[in-house]
Amino acid sequence: MFPFRIRRRKFKTRMLSCFLVLSTVLTFWIARQEVKNSHEKNQLKKDWNKCVAKIQSDPSIELGNTTLISDDDIIYQTYRTKECTSIVHQQFSRPAPTQSELEFPIAFTISVYKSASLLEKLLQAIYMPQNLYCIHIDLKSSPTFCAAATELIRCLPNVLLAKKSVDVIYPHISILYAQFNCMEDLLNTGKDWKYLINLVGQDFPLYNNRELVRALRALNGKNNIQSFHHPDLKRRTQYVYEFKRQMQGSDHKAYKPVKTSRKKKPPPYNITLFKGANHVGLTKGFVEYIVFNQTARDFIEWLSDTRSPPETFYSSLQQHPGVPGGVIGLQPAFVMRAIDWFDKDKNEANYKCHGKWVRQICWLSVRDLRWVLGWNKRNMLFVQKIPFDVSEDLLRCLSIARELRVYGSYFFETGMNSSDPSYLSLNVDQEVINVMNQ
Repeated sequence: MFPFRIRRRKFKTRMLSCFLVLSTVLTFWIARQEVKNSHEKNQLKKDWNKCVAKIQSDPSIELGNTTLISDDDIIYQTYRTKECTSIVHQQFSRPAPTQSELEFPIAFTISVYKSASLLEKLLQAIYMPQNLYCIHIDLKSSPTFCAAATELIRCLPNVLLAKKSVDVIYPHISILYAQFNCMEDLLNTGKDWKYLINLVGQDFPLYNNRELVRALRALNGKNNIQSFHHPDLKRRTQYVYEFKRQMQGSDHKAYKPVKTSRKKKPPPYNITLFKGANHVGLTKGFVEYIVFNQTARDFIEWLSDTRSPPETFYSSLQQHPGVPGGVIGLQPAFVMRAIDWFDKDKNEANYKCHGKWVRQICWLSVRDLRWVLGWNKRNMLFVQKIPFDVSEDLLRCLSIARELRVYGSYFFETGMNSSDPSYLSLNVDQEVINVMNQ
């Protein structure tokens, strides 16, 4: 018995020593991580202060911006020659997802036709291993772009290329076909996801994945779709439209919707027509309804020869009885996209565009982040449009802000002067709600 007690005492002593060593190592590691995190947070604050200086700079002074190199062959060569381990850890390094994120995977469709560099930046900003992504590449995209996109996602098992591609024409039904092809592929994976967000290559997130999940959870199982009555709907849907090529080339100007004298029948199933943006947040049930339900398929067919069907399809089904996640009547606040539109009829815009106007949409510069990250847009999840020749300052400042924000926070107090609709408030002494101190 006596030797046994000695051995047991020695065993307890060794265990206690091991525990003390492990505790010391763990305490040291935690302290080191806290120092590292504190250093990273302080660096983010410093970098953000530099961004604020650029965002608030005098518009009459030209910024020395460096533009993103949009060379598809560079992306192709970069990813083709790298090992998957290197790509995942360097190009797509992510923080560990929270339990809430793991329980709430998101699916994305991304419609693109050029600029592999911009696609890379978007994918790096939204990529998480528990989510699902489907990229639709336009049929008219260059072979180099297709090759670059293929190499870009080669090592990401949860990122798919759409099996069927279409020639996307604006504002044609083909915009929806591209999204539907991806929706079908995402459903066919058999993987679980809660919501789907549709994106294009010129979108960029305003919050990180953790905050996207927070915002989508707050929808309480409802779709987030703009849906409202508009007098223009009659002009768009009363007669058949044909899309005719009016010039050589493959961009949006190559085709024009032409109204014919052929009058259309009323919408099927007594569907009431509504208007809204093509940017949506959809429950999985709604996506399944689009892909498999005959009502949805017949409505798509009916819309195929109207003008701007993407702005009618989601909005109308949102208020059709029995649609999963739909809302009839007053709609929840729309949170999918921050966009500055120029109203041709009123000859005005909500904010002054410091970038450039292209088809009545502001293509952003870094100074436009005053309204993008301002109070009025604080609940928006993504912003559009990022220029193809985007400045590195714009993407860098958006990325820094995204990591500093919690959902619903804002950095600038923006407002409109009633006598000047393009006025952007310069009263920023009270700005920057101290997200960085949270």
